Amino acid sequence: MLVAALSLLGPLILPGDPVAQSLMKALTGPEAAAPLGYDHPGRSVFCRLADALRLLSVIALTAVMTVGLVCGTLAARLRHACGGPGAGPTEIW
Repeated sequence: MLVAALSLLGPLILPGDPVAQSLMKALTGPEAAAPLGYDHPGRSVFCRLADALRLLSVIALTAVMTVGLVCGTLAARLRHACGGPGAGPTEIW
């Protein structure tokens, strides 16, 4: 839940560009604009983390839906081909 909340609410809490660089802030500690500090090119670690989590959520959801759809379709077809339970009056197609 914490990961989902951070990915959805992170850009609303602290808006910022995850790729904006400031070499003057490179490797500085936490501050109000960047609660996790800055990396070596001076990018906000918090903004980069929130952006990465948003992308990760989309990739994970797509992978789960794709694999689930393929496995579910194969299971339904194999069950129907074998004449197992579910092949007959409960079959939708």
